[in-house]
Amino acid sequence: MDQLLGPIALYPDPLIAEILPAATLPNEIVMADRYIGQGGDPTKSQSRLGSERQALAHYPNVLKWMDDNLAWTTELGKLSSPADYVMNSVQRLRAKRRAWVISPPLRRKMSSRTRAY
Repeated sequence: MDQLLGPIALYPDPLIAEILPAATLPNEIVMADRYIGQGGDPTKSQSRLGSERQALAHYPNVLKWMDDNLAWTTELGKLSSPADYVMNSVQRLRAKRRAWVISPPLRRKMSSRTRAY
């Protein structure tokens, strides 16, 4: 599950909450991306996109990525794990990422402490 959720783990929770249900209908992702790509207005597109995909249309880069990676989108849509398992996986991935991100001043302090004199 971590590998599947990795591409979206650093997105804000509200955006993940839009991506997960939208992924259950990948053909609508394709149609929504085409509509937005042709200059369609996401605020006036409820009848064209469907209410669940309309919110995602406000993130055209995410929508395009989901369309360009349709195999991933389809697999994400098949994910039948309960929401708490999904978000636990997201939190675990975020924690791993935070462990790798160290501010440059702290990195310098750490490297100066580990030098052999």
